[in-house]
Amino acid sequence: MITAIVLGYGVFQESNQEYKDYLDWICKTIKDRGIEKLVICGGFTNPQLKDVSEAQSIYTYLKLNLPVETSIVLEEKSITTPQNLEFAKEEISAEDNILIFCDLARLAKVIWLSSRILLGKTQSEIGHAVLDFYLDKKIKPFDCWNLTVMSFDFPSRDKYQYFAQSFTGLIEVESLDDKSLDEKIITQRKKDFGIN
Repeated sequence: MITAIVLGYGVFQESNQEYKDYLDWICKTIKDRGIEKLVICGGFTNPQLKDVSEAQSIYTYLKLNLPVETSIVLEEKSITTPQNLEFAKEEISAEDNILIFCDLARLAKVIWLSSRILLGKTQSEIGHAVLDFYLDKKIKPFDCWNLTVMSFDFPSRDKYQYFAQSFTGLIEVESLDDKSLDEKIITQRKKDFGIN
């Protein structure tokens, strides 16, 4: 069975056309691949909409466009990518094939974190797989082991967002082995979101 994981990028509102395009791309892929189970990730990150999680807002849109037989689980506790994956892991069985949807700016980070968190791969195993993937020099899905990571290119992403993700990716990978760094990241994310 394929279990797909949707990484959220804020509370979805239909007025955000790029976010809508991301979700429409996810719907099409789910239908094309006949995916039976979907885990939607994202906690309560918008203080103006404090009763709506990212996962709930995405679900409200997707449920109108997905086949009724698609099993959907909401993961509403996370505010960072490592948390998205840690909490989503609870819904994945050892024999599942995993498909993750993410933002192109976060592709390297998501590949690395999901390989480590979901599959338990070593730093060396991940490093070799990522290098082999990168050497092709094409933007394409990462497909290794029982993991596929597909990225969506949000057109409005600017140089600063790619710059920021190049640093946060490294920091979040390091936070897997450093609890104090993980706590610092979570504190900063809460501050960024304006949540307690």
